[in-house]
Amino acid sequence: MFELGRVRGEEDIRGVLQNLLRVVEAGLYRLEVAAGRGFADMVCHEYRIVIETKSRGECNPRAPGAKAGENQEQQLGRYLSAMADSAPASGQGSRVPWQGFLTDGEVWWGYQWNEAKMRAEPMATVRALPIRTSEGFMGFAGQHLKPRSRSGKAPPPANLLGEVFLPFLDDVEYLQRESEARQAYRTRIELWARVLAGSGIVPDVTQSLGRAETFARHTVLVAGSRILCTVLSGFRMRDEDFVAVVNDGFPGWLAESGKGRDLVVRLSKRLRQYEWREMTRDVLKDVYHGLIRRDIRKEFGEYYTPDWLAAWVVEHTLDDAWLDRSIRAAVGVLNATGRRQALPQEFGVLDPSCGSGTFLFHAARRIHHRIREAFPDCLQQARNIMLLLVHGIDVHPVAVEMSKATLAMALPERAPRERKDKSFPLQIFLGDAMHSEQDYGLLDADSIEIRSSSGEFVRIPRALVLHAQGPQLVRRLVEGARQGKQKRFSELAAADQALAHVAMRQLAEVIKKEGNHIWEWYISNVMGPLCLSERKVGCMIGNPPWLVANDTPDGARKKAIGRMRTNYALRMKGAATAKGDLASVFTARATDLYLAQGGRFAYVLPGSAVINQTWEPWRSGNWKSVQVDVREAWDLDRVEPPAFAHAPNGTCVVFGHRAGRAGALSKILCWQGPCEAPVAEQQAVRASESSTYSLRFRRGAVFQPASLLLTLEDPECSRIGGADAVAVPTKTATKKPWIGTERVAHVERKVLMPILRSQELQPFCAAPHAWLIVPRSADGLRVLDLKDSEFQRLWPRARRYWTEAERTYVEHRSPNAGVTLAENLDYKRTLSRQLEYFEHQPGQRKVFYNKSGMTLRAARGSVNLLADDKLYYLIARSEREALFLEGVLNAQCLQDAWRESKTSKMHFDKSPWRHVPVPEYSGRNRIHKSIADAALKAEKNPAANRMELERAVRLLLPDYASTA
Repeated sequence: MFELGRVRGEEDIRGVLQNLLRVVEAGLYRLEVAAGRGFADMVCHEYRIVIETKSRGECNPRAPGAKAGENQEQQLGRYLSAMADSAPASGQGSRVPWQGFLTDGEVWWGYQWNEAKMRAEPMATVRALPIRTSEGFMGFAGQHLKPRSRSGKAPPPANLLGEVFLPFLDDVEYLQRESEARQAYRTRIELWARVLAGSGIVPDVTQSLGRAETFARHTVLVAGSRILCTVLSGFRMRDEDFVAVVNDGFPGWLAESGKGRDLVVRLSKRLRQYEWREMTRDVLKDVYHGLIRRDIRKEFGEYYTPDWLAAWVVEHTLDDAWLDRSIRAAVGVLNATGRRQALPQEFGVLDPSCGSGTFLFHAARRIHHRIREAFPDCLQQARNIMLLLVHGIDVHPVAVEMSKATLAMALPERAPRERKDKSFPLQIFLGDAMHSEQDYGLLDADSIEIRSSSGEFVRIPRALVLHAQGPQLVRRLVEGARQGKQKRFSELAAADQALAHVAMRQLAEVIKKEGNHIWEWYISNVMGPLCLSERKVGCMIGNPPWLVANDTPDGARKKAIGRMRTNYALRMKGAATAKGDLASVFTARATDLYLAQGGRFAYVLPGSAVINQTWEPWRSGNWKSVQVDVREAWDLDRVEPPAFAHAPNGTCVVFGHRAGRAGALSKILCWQGPCEAPVAEQQAVRASESSTYSLRFRRGAVFQPASLLLTLEDPECSRIGGADAVAVPTKTATKKPWIGTERVAHVERKVLMPILRSQELQPFCAAPHAWLIVPRSADGLRVLDLKDSEFQRLWPRARRYWTEAERTYVEHRSPNAGVTLAENLDYKRTLSRQLEYFEHQPGQRKVFYNKSGMTLRAARGSVNLLADDKLYYLIARSEREALFLEGVLNAQCLQDAWRESKTSKMHFDKSPWRHVPVPEYSGRNRIHKSIADAALKAEKNPAANRMELERAVRLLLPDYASTA
């Protein structure tokens, strides 16, 4: 059994050791477990043990560790500190401390984490201890690796989705089929649809199957999250208590049948088996991604942040000085005696689009770490300190439930004998953080007005809303109204106590008329964002919704967002119709509403935020009524793994603070390398000068739809019934609304014109393989419409085809498209401008380059070759000018300059000409001539050594050419 003596490499030692520990039943050891900014080799949460393995003969506490400047003992101590943070104790010593071992499989060094001193201390009994036999290893494991005194609950399974939630979903869907005929079920699913619609998220009611499927999955997510919150509350719960927490709102259909109640109880028992506070990351995010289809998440910009990025941003933003001020303020609130006042200004941290709670989880862990490190006397108050400081808002009701459970995993255990009515609730609220559908001035001098569904109102005192004990006071107010008993509000001044009693009587009348609904939940969700907007927070972090503003679902919210874009001066001048990201408006609005003057922010944004023109007003920091100093940005495109692999524009993080004067973004750090240890360098800024070529290059033909206008079959191979006629299939459509509209076009051969597409353009080579159906006038300069009399005379076959295609086009076209098919073919004259040269300037050449991509590609071609809308083209004045431009655009030494000139992560557009001063070609210039000569040679053999071209281009633009 004892095979450790036969292996020498670290990975082999780790694998054999894992098998041995499994044989001796020493608990489940997981490999490569995230521990802070690193990864511990082996971790057993059940016995709270970390094992760091080394190659044979290289285990030495004083030898270098994983990071520069640390030894192996310090490396292990860093992992133990991170694991202690991930499983916080209650401050009462109820948990055994973490232990760690350094080993090469034979020699063992032991350490124990000292919570009070915040360091790893050597174990006297495990100091260079050699173990060379099976018996010796079994004895060592029994004494140190699996002692009964250290045994606890196992952590949740690595495949939480597959092992816990998918089996529960199967049972829920089976019960759903049995329940569909019941009125109670139909009422709950309609309630669910209204809740989502009220959040700006509208389920597809036309697809009943998809609707039912999503409803079942949302039921599972909410039920599981509520059960988890209850498990982590620290109070003793019975089976009926878990059924009761699921019964509120739309998941309540589960609790309305015996089978459903049994399912809830079974899930609660399963979730109670695990130690959830051992989690080092947001595990519910993975469950959500597994249950909800990507296309649904994409529609509403739901891209949840990876844990490594959230932890990194939190660590950078919540520095020690800010944490110390906030923790002292929270302790002051908790220790206040007598009548407690409102919470202080600039208090706490807020994620206004908290999603599944990833940022809240890591913010809470960061606060707890600082309490342990700098305020050990406050450890018994750590849970309430964290609850006072960490806040979240989200418009999605399912996300709010998940984020509460995620935050609960980061909290330490409740102090012994803490009364339930004295505990602080989780400060995570369901609502539109932008408050986009009404004015945000609901707090008057004395009270806030809450309206019921029937129009009745309850006026709650302003002092109660803004009070440090506000959530507990709301709970007391609702209980008094429900029970019909007068409650005391001694925390308030006498006048406010009287107002609170009036509010209790008003709420009691509402409950009599409308029933005992979830009033505490409802009032808290209205009060929470209002309270935050009144007193502000000192820090805002988060990942706002990644959604193009024009793709926001239609309705009052979309119109309000458009008004906000104007009110915060976030529209580009002269580009009123340009699309913008919702994130720019969201961050401006949230900063305005919630961030205190001088407060800091850190927003995870699409990479376009640091370069796109549409973000330029946002980057200026002058948001009209809000002034911010956009201090710094991180470009994360070269970090592995990518933060969001699906994001075409990459990812960035922008830092700043609310200031008295606007400060534009001036510093960009480009990070690269593995996410656990990336390195950064400040982005160099080249001088930006324009070229006259920016006026001569044009975008290619913007035509739609390809399923009616484009063919990929060579017309020379498709002739029928004579030399002049062809039958060609049009391109198959893959996107709505054109799926299924393709057909075979019987047209005249001369109606088909070759068109170059981006995928067919290579450096020094333009090889088209597509043809566009273009019925032209007799002079060749105009696209014919069906109303033109010469259409039938010139192209009778094409006219018959066009008549049929026009009917299809009108049936499927969008409201913003051309009225006729011919108008859409020549959209904004992007086609007819090219026809002006077709067959009329035979001696001239076109130069093409790609609109998008990482590398600029260019080639010259016939003036008779059309360019599509993914290309830019220029009509060269001479053959030599075309060669010159082709050479400059393809030069490898300019590729960095081309990329840096982009004002979009995806698109080059005309940016190269606006930022790199390429001179006009001159036949008398020696360098120009040498570039043209070198380009001609590259055309004949693109793979040949192009040193001559690179050398000439460096001489032409020495300040923009790379030296590599």
